[in-house]
Amino acid sequence: MLRRFDELLGYDSSFFIEKFFESLSMNNKQDSSNGISVYPSALLIHVPNVNEGLEWYRKAFPNATPIYYTDFDFTALDLNGFQLEIVQADEKVRNGKCGTVLYWLVDDVLSARDHFKAIGAELYRGPMAIEHGLSMCQVTDPFGNLIGLRGPV
Repeated sequence: MLRRFDELLGYDSSFFIEKFFESLSMNNKQDSSNGISVYPSALLIHVPNVNEGLEWYRKAFPNATPIYYTDFDFTALDLNGFQLEIVQADEKVRNGKCGTVLYWLVDDVLSARDHFKAIGAELYRGPMAIEHGLSMCQVTDPFGNLIGLRGPV
């Protein structure tokens, strides 16, 4: 049984989740014409210390299910089939603000921002108005990575 995103962060986000899955469905239909079905499955988050990173992201997403892969001595956080993979930063991929930001759809940008700030994130940008009457902001995790939040204020 799928857990709703509001259970992960404590927000009633049913409208946004419905729109998200509609968009995935439409994208899959478009992509399947060439024999390829594409949808997001995991986000690798590079940190200088994996144990500290995993601990922080478990607080950030308290209802995520940790999945331990014994063959790889690796723990991922499962969010309804989408995985956050906290991995070691190295010389090829460093932690920090590198250009790509994943935006999480939330029911209330200010409440989500406050949640992340309460566990040690810092406001980086926003909140600011964007399309469709929504707002967005970015917070920086304790390891320098950006987390995007979008939704109503």
